[in-house]
Amino acid sequence: MVRTDLRSNFEEVTATILDDNFWDDVEKSINTTEAIVKLLKMVDSPGATISKVYHHMDDVVDEIRKLEVLMDFEKAEGESILMDRWAFMTSELHCAGTFLDPEFRAHSAIHDTEIREGFNIWLYTWAAPDDLNDISWQVDDWVRMKGALGSREALDGARLRTPSMWWDSFGSRLNLLQPQAIKLLGQTSSSAACERNWSLHELIFGRRRTKLLSGRLAKLVYNNWNLHLQWRQEKGAGQDDVHIPWMEDLPNAENKAEAERFYNEWVQKVKESTGDMGANAEDHSVVIAE
Repeated sequence: MVRTDLRSNFEEVTATILDDNFWDDVEKSINTTEAIVKLLKMVDSPGATISKVYHHMDDVVDEIRKLEVLMDFEKAEGESILMDRWAFMTSELHCAGTFLDPEFRAHSAIHDTEIREGFNIWLYTWAAPDDLNDISWQVDDWVRMKGALGSREALDGARLRTPSMWWDSFGSRLNLLQPQAIKLLGQTSSSAACERNWSLHELIFGRRRTKLLSGRLAKLVYNNWNLHLQWRQEKGAGQDDVHIPWMEDLPNAENKAEAERFYNEWVQKVKESTGDMGANAEDHSVVIAE
């Protein structure tokens, strides 16, 4: 049964569902956006992904070109949209990260002109002029996989370890390049993970917890985020919950004492700044109720 006032909508929806052209468009949309959504999910993940973006973006463009459900002009239009966005967000950091990522070292991307140019720009932002010659030799060792960099353990570790951990384990011989590579490859590609952490911070720093000192607050954020990571590990990889539950409980004795100290210290500072230190001044000390 369909209500009279909704009958026209019902007939329109029915006609749309039974139209084969509609499902062809749905298939095109799914196939076109699947690789893009995977890339966005990787970018927004909490891990260090800055060195993966460039390579995965190239893969997305290649997949769009190979889609059989798209006409040639549709492929060109989709590629144009992606490349415009990619040109807007590409930076020297992405290029340098791709160049230094051990997973892509044997890939042709390491010889790409744009990647090498971006890496050189990044290099000159921190390298001291007196060290440039030594750094150049170290970069050459990295490209040619000399010494421990080309060992079987290093090659296997490139697929199993994060880029920053890999450089920490195998890049000690490149003493000038190693610390900068670790710093760069340990960066995220998005602020989403940081925003989730700040959301947790704001959730804790509220109402009855506003009297907590910064040290105690940092510990609460640290512990709660670790509990969330433990929950993710137990639940299984690939599943994330950005809404972290928080149980608002009453302050314990230690938190009460810390809050009282915090309050009374600031009352004393206010009294001193206003000169109201007379014997008849009202006692502003406080005791937090149970």
